[in-house]
Amino acid sequence: MADPAGKKSSTATVVAVLSLDSSKLHESCRSLRCIFVGNETRRTVEVFSALGQREYTFGTGVVGQPADLAIDSERGLVFVVDGHAGVVKVFDVDGVLQRTIGDFDAPTGIALDPTRREVFVSDYGAGGSDARIHIRDYEGTVAGTIVGEFSRPQGIAVGDRGRIYVTDAVVAQVLVFDRATVTAVARLGSGDPSVSDLRLPTDVVVDAQSGTVFVVSNMTGTVVAFSNPNQP
Repeated sequence: MADPAGKKSSTATVVAVLSLDSSKLHESCRSLRCIFVGNETRRTVEVFSALGQREYTFGTGVVGQPADLAIDSERGLVFVVDGHAGVVKVFDVDGVLQRTIGDFDAPTGIALDPTRREVFVSDYGAGGSDARIHIRDYEGTVAGTIVGEFSRPQGIAVGDRGRIYVTDAVVAQVLVFDRATVTAVARLGSGDPSVSDLRLPTDVVVDAQSGTVFVVSNMTGTVVAFSNPNQP
């Protein structure tokens, strides 16, 4: 992902995909766990086996800045945030471009809800203002917008009970929204970077079984775990 503080960003975004022996998956990933890497330097998406063997590459000449990516392994689709073009480019797992979604200002993060066939894209907004989360269906049709007290929304995750988790790097919190009402229902982290366990949080993952929320705290070099905020 891009660095919200304007520092030199990482050149790769990594997402692991577990093959489900689906015919829609690339041959080399049908019975293996494959790792998809968005390489910002080479402007490609690179696919590696679990053993670190490069299997194939795609997106050359098509993706300008792969800032983040997400995968629907059941349908064999790879959604890549192109920060340079301000869009999400959807490929099949063979690397063939299927469609382009959106016309965003400064997209940074992405998450999918395969059940609802929805795409969530964080956007810094024009000139660092008007930050928001865009909701589109898989075809690109607008399905909603989440507008909160964002400064720099970045990593996104979709949890249970229709919860959407968004890291805000500058606010130093994870904001939790309800998908049905698109309103904030909780915050994780103190929001005080001087004392908070979250300092420049850049990404978030929710464990599907336990509901535990794992957050990358960039400035402390740690991953911080929060218990399921949906539990009583």
